[in-house]
This record gives sequence, C-alpha cells and structure tokens, in this order.
Amino acid sequence: MAADKIPGGQPPSPESALSARRRGRTGLAISWEHIPWWGIIVLLVGVVVGYSVLTSTQYIDAIYFIFDLPWNRDAVGKTKVAEDGSWTLTVKPPLEPGTYTFFAEYVDKANQSLGRSEMYRIEVPADAEAVEAEPIAAPSETPIRANTSTPTLAGVAPAGSIVVLYDDFSGNIGRILGRIWRANGVFLTIRVTLISFAAALILGLIFGLMRVSDGSPDLSIHLGRRLLIGLGVAALVLVFVPAWRTPSSALLTFFITEAVMFLLPAMPYTFSTLYVEVVRGVPMLVIILYMGFAVTPALREATDGRIDLRGLPAAIIGLAFGYGAYLAEVYRAGIESIPRGQMEAARSLGMSY
Repeated sequence: MAADKIPGGQPPSPESALSARRRGRTGLAISWEHIPWWGIIVLLVGVVVGYSVLTSTQYIDAIYFIFDLPWNRDAVGKTKVAEDGSWTLTVKPPLEPGTYTFFAEYVDKANQSLGRSEMYRIEVPADAEAVEAEPIAAPSETPIRANTSTPTLAGVAPAGSIVVLYDDFSGNIGRILGRIWRANGVFLTIRVTLISFAAALILGLIFGLMRVSDGSPDLSIHLGRRLLIGLGVAALVLVFVPAWRTPSSALLTFFITEAVMFLLPAMPYTFSTLYVEVVRGVPMLVIILYMGFAVTPALREATDGRIDLRGLPAAIIGLAFGYGAYLAEVYRAGIESIPRGQMEAARSLGMSY
C-alpha cells in the first residue's frame, strides 16, 4: 500500500518514534532528563513534608486549627457522663425551624475519642418556643418532631467520659458554605480582607471624587443662599438641643454654622487632601493598633458599652480607613489621567461634567 493511502497520513520516522519511546508510550510521561537538579530536590522535600503532615497528629491538629475544621458540623454542647453512664444535654442557643441531625461523641480527659452515638434526627416546627420538654432518649432514622426549639437529648456513654454533642449538616451545602464564611483562622483573615477592601473601595471613591474638586473656588458664588441655609441649620440645632439656648452658646452655634457654610465649597478638597496626606503617612499597623486600643475603648466608655467595636468591627474599620486613602489616590489619578481632548469631545456631545 502506498504511503499516501495509509489512514492518518505518513508513518512516523524512526527518530520521532525513538523520541516518543523516551517520553513514554503515550508521550505524556515526564521528561526526567529535562528536570533541573533543584526541581528534584523540591519534589523530594515536598514528598517528605507531605508524608509528615498526613501521618502526624500534631500537624493534622495544626491544620484543623488553621482552617477551623471541620466545616460540616458544629459543637452545640458538652457535658460529663454520670456515674451510671447516662447523660442529658440541652441544645442551645434555640434552633431555627427545620430538620437537624445530631450525634454525640464520647471523649476521655485527654480528648481522645472513645466512640460516638447513632444519629438523632429532630424536626423543629415553625411555632416552637424555647421551653423545656421531655428528653429524646433514643436515636431515630426518621425525624422526631420536637415541641421546643431547645430540645434535650439523652443517652448512655462509657463511664467517666465526656459527651460532646454535634450538629451535623453534611448534606446541607448552604450551611456548609455559611460555616466556612464564619470560620476562624485563615478564613477569618480572608473575610476581614474582603469586607475591608469593599469598604475601602467606597471610601476611596468618595474621597477620590472630592480630591478632583476645585481646591480654591470662588467663595462669593451663592454666598447669600449658603448663609441663609446656615441660619436655618443653626435654628434647628437650637430647637433640638435646648441646652444650647443660652446667649453665649446660641451665638457660638450661629458663628460656627455660618463659618462652615461660608467655607463649604472649599471643604471637599481640603478635607480629602488632609485625609489622604495624613493617613498615607501613617503605617497601617499603627492605624489598626490605634483603632483597637484607643478608639474602641474610648468609644465603649463614652457610650456605656452600647457601641462596642472590639474584634472584627475594629479590624474592618481600621483597614478600610487606612487603605481608603491609597484607593482615593488611585481614583484621583485615574480621573485626572483622562486627556483634555476626551473631555472636550464628551462636552461637545452634550454630556455633563
């Protein structure tokens, strides 16, 4: 048969066939002769480290701590087993209406697992309230309707052990994603970063637009209108704050209000420039520490504990406040980088400023 009659074209040459055999029969095998020496070392070290991580309980515990595992269940209670081996545990806080799956894990004082119970399947109706009810003493394959949002479970465990009750939602992808979003460790850092960056985008956009405003406007334009509005604002302040109705306080209120309204056209550029230049010169770590150890305690004491920003809120506010100054300059530079010709072309088409 002629070569041009062979299906698929010309047969491979001996040189290409030999090269394919070196790479493997399918041509997908790793070409070991092209791997550098440092790549082989990295591969060997990775194998050793991976084996150590997967076979050492200390490494596994560290991974569980860093990623706040597991994500498919939550511990809802813990109690000691009685001398006769019995235990009872009430689920708190109250459950939302729905179907839940619980199981009890038995651990010793060293937190080593001694076994687990069968699944308790419970259905919480929509009208259930947080009241006491008879304990559910036996696991069930079918959901047991509970007349309370805080059901009590009971069972038998090895004497001297500790019972940890878990809410298992392995089959509910929505609750698993919510658990991952609320997880601590690495995911707490990711959550704070995402929320802070979103807030910094909004804050940076506001101050970036203020930065491109006129830095030295003509304050005489619409001056009378602004002063008249200032008088109305000052009058409203005195109406809602009776303590400021003394002659000296009222005069000071009118003076401050009129001064603000007089300088109002220049304030956007002035305040945004002050914010950007000052905050960008302060290290981010200093801003976070100041927010956590100065602003938050002072605000909590001033409001008698009604406003408490400890933890996550303080971190988000500090990061958003600090990074918003950098993003404000990004917005300003992007807006001012538009050539004058594009602006003139847009205005010629009837677009606004």
